[in-house]
Amino acid sequence: MRRRGYIHRLEIGISAQGITPELAAGLGLPQDSGVVVSDVDPGGPAAAAGVRRGDVLDVVDGRRIQILPDLTAALYRASDPRLHVRVLRDGRPMELQVQALARDSALDDMANVANPEKYLVRALGIVVLDIDENVQQKLHLREGAGVVVVARTLDGPSASSTLLPGDAIHGVDHSAIGSIDGLRRALMDRSSGDSVVLHIERGGRFHYLVFDLE
Repeated sequence: MRRRGYIHRLEIGISAQGITPELAAGLGLPQDSGVVVSDVDPGGPAAAAGVRRGDVLDVVDGRRIQILPDLTAALYRASDPRLHVRVLRDGRPMELQVQALARDSALDDMANVANPEKYLVRALGIVVLDIDENVQQKLHLREGAGVVVVARTLDGPSASSTLLPGDAIHGVDHSAIGSIDGLRRALMDRSSGDSVVLHIERGGRFHYLVFDLE
């Protein structure tokens, strides 16, 4: 945030998920915890580097990958798009070099115009913008009301959550959210450590995300 005014994120073209004992047993993985690659975008950076579905992520850009937020942090904090990635395949380590791509510039443009002080929602550790017709069209959102996350603070509760830039927040618990002010009002009477349920839109689908307030 201090260096760019927004959180820079790299993409490597994979989907990944946490390993459970059941998943490890079914797939014959060498460990029952960690993060496994569940999909590789054809023609994407990871595919070009040789990453395969079923690979267990061990290290990305010098960071051990033990849970999914570790992967998110590695991609956010990488200073060079050429990433050293170590995977475990059939229990054997493989060293790969992945040429990552920068995140969609449309979101970066929005982050550049968002004043962190004015648009910071401190309880969630995020910088947001109101969703208007222009934002809805740029991000292909299904709903035209709410706020969109354009950055996460490095030390807030979102730093260890699955809330990502580009996520649209449409509601808190049972209440619909129409603006930044509406989001702040919905959180006003909550205390540190309280849990709230955020109704978010990501990739054209709606999700419920349980969030612990700072």
